[in-house]
Formats: sequence, structure tokens, C-alpha cells
Amino acid sequence: MLYSQTDKKISIKNLILNFKKVLKREIGLKMKQFILFLILFTPFIVWGETNEKEIIFYVEMTINEKSQVEIEKFSNHYQDRVNVNEAGALEWKFFKSDTNKVIEIIRWSDSDAIKIHIENISEGGFLQKDFESYTDHYVINEISVLGQVTEEVKLMLLGIGVPIAFSPLIAGFSK
Repeated sequence: MLYSQTDKKISIKNLILNFKKVLKREIGLKMKQFILFLILFTPFIVWGETNEKEIIFYVEMTINEKSQVEIEKFSNHYQDRVNVNEAGALEWKFFKSDTNKVIEIIRWSDSDAIKIHIENISEGGFLQKDFESYTDHYVINEISVLGQVTEEVKLMLLGIGVPIAFSPLIAGFSK
């Protein structure tokens, strides 16, 4: 069973019937071959992609004496700043975990994206003030790094002074 972008179920039977309707129309042979190619190979092209260099951060944090409104406002601001300015940050989400706990999940395209972010939040970086506000809102308790990072990035992360667990990728895929 396939699903469309609107999450409607598309059966293989309906897909073939729709394809037959297209073939009955007055279109050229080359166009019919192209449409057939798209139908047959698009799933392999789209679903077959993987990024073995992708790295995920699972960050456990405690709220640092801020109200829920302040946390929501800042979290939206910070993730938006990173989203707009750092192409290598694929995903950045904050989740309420407990009364005063937050879980942050970040997906990076590769180690270079992490390196760029560390440079951006460091002294003189354009996100320095935002990161100072980040540490005013959150206390990082632990970072779990899921995926293989370069030795350079590993040393950079170990230098921030919070517990970090590194878990290299064994196998998997990403869509």
C-alpha cells in the first residue's frame, strides 16, 4: 500500500488503473515511456536515499527558572534562527518532558554542520548572544550523540563541559 502526500491510501491496483487511463489519452510514445519510468522508479529514487553522515543529538535539559511562556517564546526564536541560518541543521525540536524538563532533538547533515554551529555560538559568532540566552533558559544535563562524528568535532563537544555519550551508527536509513 502506498500513501499520497495527503496520507490517502493508494493501492497498486488504483495506480495501475490510473496509469492505463493516462496511456489511453492521445500522448506520444516517448511521454508514455517517461510516465512509466516515473511510476516504476520514483519510489526507489526517493525511498532509497540515505545519509550515513547524519548525526542526531538527543539533549536532556532542565528549565532554568523561566516560565512556560518564556520557554516557548525562546525555543521558537532559537530554532527559527538556526533554521534560517544553518543549512546543515536538518531538524531542531524542543519537547516538554516533565514539569521543568525539556528534551531537544537535533538532526545534523554531518560533522561539518555541527562544527559550523559551534563556531556560530562561540565568541564572535553571529549566534553568540542567542546561545547566551539559551544557557539562561536551559541547563544542559546530558547530550547523546547518535552517529559518527569526526575526531575534531568530538574534541569540540567534549570541551563544552557537559556529560556526552557517543553512539556511532551500526545500521539504518533516513528518509
